[in-house]
Amino acid sequence: YTTPVKVLAGAFFKLDQPGCVGTELTFKELSVNYPGYSITKWEWNFGDGSGNQQFTASGSRDGKHTYANAGPYAVTLKVYVTNDQNQECSFTTSNTITINPIPTADYIIEAPLCTGNTYKFIQNANFGQVGNGPIKWTFSNNQTSVNDITLQQFAVGNQTVQLKVTDRLGCSNTKSGTLVVSAPA
Repeated sequence: YTTPVKVLAGAFFKLDQPGCVGTELTFKELSVNYPGYSITKWEWNFGDGSGNQQFTASGSRDGKHTYANAGPYAVTLKVYVTNDQNQECSFTTSNTITINPIPTADYIIEAPLCTGNTYKFIQNANFGQVGNGPIKWTFSNNQTSVNDITLQQFAVGNQTVQLKVTDRLGCSNTKSGTLVVSAPA
């Protein structure tokens, strides 16, 4: 005669977003429990020396964390259940995730061209080994562009430029600046 063994819980989680330096990540908690045995505590460890994050039975149990450095990290979720002998039992899962560096947003301004207050903006970002994805320029003259090189004309005064770059993994960075436009001589 064989006695079945009850596995009181299973710890599970997933990450549905790119792991980028400086971006808050949400690890979706998906643990399950045997009927009649509630999970009483969830404990996250994000593998970067920041310590454990614990939750009790109320509220969100998703782990949230921001990594300061690129690299592989072993993320661990441990769940706790009280058994029939009133002892706390733990069940653990661990997955290695990769945190990627963010691209460096940069641009060059060539100005002014012979056509008055027209400036040439050249995207000069560093996407690293990942490769480039979409870019977006936003200017104070109410214009936007998704081209690597764009020409913009401005009125005299302080004007702003913003370049947002995103790599192929979805990691992004932004550079903003001010351009002082003078009246043509």
